Amino acid sequence: MQFVFWTFVCLGVAVFLAAMELVVPSGMILFLAAVALIGSIVFAFYADVTFGAVYTVFLFVAVPFSLYYFMMWWTRSKMGKIILLDTEQDPALQPDEHTVLVKSLTGKTGIAKSKMMLSGLVEIDGQNFSAVSGVEVIDAGERIQVVKADGIEIIVRKIQGETASADYTIPPQIEDPFRG
Repeated sequence: MQFVFWTFVCLGVAVFLAAMELVVPSGMILFLAAVALIGSIVFAFYADVTFGAVYTVFLFVAVPFSLYYFMMWWTRSKMGKIILLDTEQDPALQPDEHTVLVKSLTGKTGIAKSKMMLSGLVEIDGQNFSAVSGVEVIDAGERIQVVKADGIEIIVRKIQGETASADYTIPPQIEDPFRG
């Protein structure tokens, strides 16, 4: 019967340590909470194999649900609002004009202004942007399409079979003084 007692003592310690992790975030406290939870499962199996199996299944169901509902409550609590960033009220966390512009580029086409061997310069709607082509090599003057634009990263791909219009000229390359 003492193993059942220690099962619930370890469970209480795990819950206490998990709550402490919210007040003093370190990661180590959460690790100790996980160790205490595993210890409670071990004690449950020492008490009785059937009790241990039922207890383990109960934890695998109860812990995720408890964490979900606790986090829903905690994010709305006074302490949660102090610790978590409120993106709607903090002007520093609002997207700026450039971020909004970059997000609007998805699906648009443009021209590679430099040879892109993973990254380079592209022109889209008359504006220059730094972009990434992935593993595809794109020559200067080839037509590109924006595959993804998120944050400050713009990912482009070459439009097969198309080159830039005749009025686009490739900028002159700088001579390498060390090449003979």
